[in-house]
Amino acid sequence: MEVERFRSMLKENFKCSEGGLANWCLGMEILQNENGICLNQNQYVKQKLEEFNHVLEKDIKRKTPLDPKFQSVLEQAEQSTEAEQNFPYRSIVGSLMYLATGTRPDILTAVSIASRYCSNPKKVHCNMVRQILYYLRQQTQYCIFYQKGSDSEIRGYCDSSWANNEDYSSISGFLFLMGNSLICWSSKKQPVIALSSTEAEYVAVSSATQEALWLKSLMKELGFNQGCINIYEDNEACINLSKNPQEFKRTRHIQVKYHFIRFHVKNNNVKLVYCPTQKQLSDFLTKGVTGTHLNESLRQIGLAHTISHGGELE
Repeated sequence: MEVERFRSMLKENFKCSEGGLANWCLGMEILQNENGICLNQNQYVKQKLEEFNHVLEKDIKRKTPLDPKFQSVLEQAEQSTEAEQNFPYRSIVGSLMYLATGTRPDILTAVSIASRYCSNPKKVHCNMVRQILYYLRQQTQYCIFYQKGSDSEIRGYCDSSWANNEDYSSISGFLFLMGNSLICWSSKKQPVIALSSTEAEYVAVSSATQEALWLKSLMKELGFNQGCINIYEDNEACINLSKNPQEFKRTRHIQVKYHFIRFHVKNNNVKLVYCPTQKQLSDFLTKGVTGTHLNESLRQIGLAHTISHGGELE
């Protein structure tokens, strides 16, 4: 009864039909078959590349959206006064942000960094935005694949890159998988200046823990109890700090709000699990990485699937 009432209300206020499963939603294509569901914005990427083609050169290619040495590029921008007239910086960055938060986490870190300079972009920043577009020109056929019959267990990967911004702040990044499928991701500049890599990781884990608790609550409402959620972290000192209630001199300055991790570790809501740096899947959300590293990470989080001309998942 409630479902029928909801459908009636939708039809009264919006133009809609019930002709079967959805194929498109806000520029996102939804492909379904017996193997699972694929979400992609490939058509959106093509439209934006055509729209901004006038600011791009024809033959330039890029294997990554962000230069691994982007810090030196930002330092160069600090000293530069060279601007580029008539470059649609805000429009491009806004379009890319919608894409990065929709189905393309591979460009999120680069877009997040570029978005800091919308008020006064210099030519160096414009070239950083161009690199993202050059990368997308090569990588247009990515989608997020949700395999039918996969388990509903949620696990997270969390990482940070210490003091890699021009103001010596750090970048936090995390992603969560349900089974082998990506369900959420984040890449953000930390609001504090961390005095060590351990502190930077601890701040990043704090954000990931908040996301894990929200996901756990959501899944419970849907009837899927999660138990303890594992968050994979590559800094052993950070993991030890989350378990030890004793305050040490080197960590006494850390803000109280970040220590709530200990409460949830103690109460078995989340568990920090060590994983080697080379197996840290969220690494690309905190820094510029090589093309090989990026492609392998994307494959492992289910973003390396392509779409055949017949619309089938490969």
